[in-house]
Amino acid sequence: MTEMEAMQKRLDALSTKLADTQESVRKQGNVYLLPKDKKVKNFSGSGHNSLAVNEFVEDIESAIKLRHLEGENAAHFILAHLEGPARQELKHRGVAISKDPQKITEVLVETFGEKKDLGKVMRDICNRVQKEDESITDFAYALMTLADKLTDLSGGPDKDQTLKEQFRDGLKDGSLRREIKRLLKDKPTTSFIDLRDWALDMAEDENGIHRPQKTRKVGQYAVEATHDVSEALLVLSSVVKSQTDVLEAIQKQQTDFQTRLEIVEKGRSYHRTPRNRQNRDISQVECYRCHERGHFANQCNGARTNSSQEN
Repeated sequence: MTEMEAMQKRLDALSTKLADTQESVRKQGNVYLLPKDKKVKNFSGSGHNSLAVNEFVEDIESAIKLRHLEGENAAHFILAHLEGPARQELKHRGVAISKDPQKITEVLVETFGEKKDLGKVMRDICNRVQKEDESITDFAYALMTLADKLTDLSGGPDKDQTLKEQFRDGLKDGSLRREIKRLLKDKPTTSFIDLRDWALDMAEDENGIHRPQKTRKVGQYAVEATHDVSEALLVLSSVVKSQTDVLEAIQKQQTDFQTRLEIVEKGRSYHRTPRNRQNRDISQVECYRCHERGHFANQCNGARTNSSQEN
């Protein structure tokens, strides 16, 4: 046998072994391996440090497959990792359940799993508002996570409508809440995703950057708001102009009145001084009362002299 033939024979043997291994794995299904140094933690079902039931079930099932345990051996392995209330619960369930690993895990999930109650879920949603340092995006995701629980509950309200109402009422920006109420009133069929995107277009996100406007419907409300402000400014400008015209008219009346008053005062001063006395030499003026010179008769203090008597 040549060296080439020996290598070919060995290659064929390895190929056959690989095919057998793949077929074996296919029949066994998925294999979950745990690190050799990792141990499955005990589950009690109570206390702050207790492992969540879903995590325990996942770890215990992986360990069972790794150890190739089945039937009662798998059941005993699970029971060996239970303590406290969880172990007591299985004791009172009877021997039939204690010997079936699948039923044991079902009992654990049913008893210690998270209870989904419609009232509790709705309270959680209604009490969820945007926090002080929380972005609109994070607030929307938090509401969506809570609303996902409504899917598995019967008799619950419409998920999308509940999200829209709480998103509208839970935002911390009052002006944005009013705009959203206006949008939902005009377009009640708007989906929650569209409503969220509209809010993000209208407000700054956590990075302080405005999202680019995506649709025309988002802009129409901004245009309407700008139009309302413009109308208010026009009205205010008209009022200011009207008041300015009134003030100017009052000032003009005051100016005209002052001018007329000055004219009247000048006229009075002019009439108080006789025209023939304005430029006369007082030393040549003869008093018709005492016939002396230097003053007028209305300024005379002497006795009246009768010219006829003197003659």
